[in-house]
Amino acid sequence: MRVQAFGVSNIGCVRTENQDCVASWSHLDSNIELGVLADGMGGYAGGEMASRLAVDSVVEVVRERLLEADYVMPSRKGHLQHLLPILMDAGQEANRTIRRAQLDYPEFADMGTTLVAAIVSPHQALIMHAGDSRCYKISRGANGPHLPEQITRDDTVVQAMLDQGLIEVSDAERVPYRNMLTRALGPQDAVEFSSHAIPVMPGDFLLLCSDGFYNVVSTREMVDCIQANAPLDEKVDRLIETSIQNKATDNTSVVLMQVS
Repeated sequence: MRVQAFGVSNIGCVRTENQDCVASWSHLDSNIELGVLADGMGGYAGGEMASRLAVDSVVEVVRERLLEADYVMPSRKGHLQHLLPILMDAGQEANRTIRRAQLDYPEFADMGTTLVAAIVSPHQALIMHAGDSRCYKISRGANGPHLPEQITRDDTVVQAMLDQGLIEVSDAERVPYRNMLTRALGPQDAVEFSSHAIPVMPGDFLLLCSDGFYNVVSTREMVDCIQANAPLDEKVDRLIETSIQNKATDNTSVVLMQVS
């Protein structure tokens, strides 16, 4: 069994700059894969800087901690809970890096970013999240892939109102500031991340994506692209191409992680 990841970020059909950033990293000795995606905010240069700093920081911290520890995958079905503190530390370091950059570049004092990251083994996935970038799990059923299961929950004003029963789903599009984030990297000295540990098995996929992607690509279209008989990078290309065909008005980005 093996885990692979591949990501692409595209400027979309309307924007003149790309404030999304994606990355992946493999720890080949232990057969685990890291995927990271961030969607920046705070103006062109600020958003671009924030997302890049966040992604680079997470990759650097996870890579250094695992390599310094000479990490080897435990034999117990590839369980990863002992790596959750490393992933959470990486998220906090990403936030601290952005906060330091805000001081170094006062013109970018309002910059921030979403963040979703996953560490995946052949048996389990850890997901860390803040903001409205998402992680979906696509599992293979007896009659083909199931529709994607959304693992993360959007940290937005409208989602908070839905959770509290203040509005119905049908009201969501009419809520002022519905896309305003309730959690993100940048605004405060520390971030309250959500985390999830979920089982995976051969045939499963994890899809990390920005709102510019999932706002224009249906879950049925996601499955159609992912179940195509094609290498992982071509599946990702199909996902991005679908968002472009659907006239993505924002930057559109994905990281696709496959257990095979």
